[in-house]
Amino acid sequence: MDFIKQKRLITIVIVLLVILNIATITLLWLGKPDHRPEYEKITPEQENKQIGRLLNETLGFDKKQIDEYLKIRKLHKEKVNTIQEEIRKTKKEMFSAVLSNDESVTISDSLLSVTENLHAQIEKLTFKHMQDLKALCNEEQKRELKNMIHKLFEPNPEMLKAGNLPKR
Repeated sequence: MDFIKQKRLITIVIVLLVILNIATITLLWLGKPDHRPEYEKITPEQENKQIGRLLNETLGFDKKQIDEYLKIRKLHKEKVNTIQEEIRKTKKEMFSAVLSNDESVTISDSLLSVTENLHAQIEKLTFKHMQDLKALCNEEQKRELKNMIHKLFEPNPEMLKAGNLPKR
């Protein structure tokens, strides 16, 4: 009798474990999230609508200002993308040189210098882009833009609590 109870208990435990395994595998398989990042899911038209809505809500841009900004933004993105492609090519060349059997460090140093210059160009383009945005604004919008920019560069209190940013 004792042997039969043990066998029955073991059978019940095994059946429960099998059911739990099947449920876990099913949940993992069916519950897979979409691995594409959110930004890939929006079309350029949707992105432009979102940007237009943001500019309207935060700075009070009208339709004409929004359209002009979107043209400026498109040109800015094209220029930055071109430079970023140059950076990718230069980095690929730089790391290929590093990983090659050639012990010449000067090749890598010169490519590093080129990469630094390309990054500086992006920073200059971004500064110019912000100047173009400011030029679209009236006086009230310029004040609001200035406030927004200052808020962007304020440290996050949560980050300060975690000790990730220095206090100013």
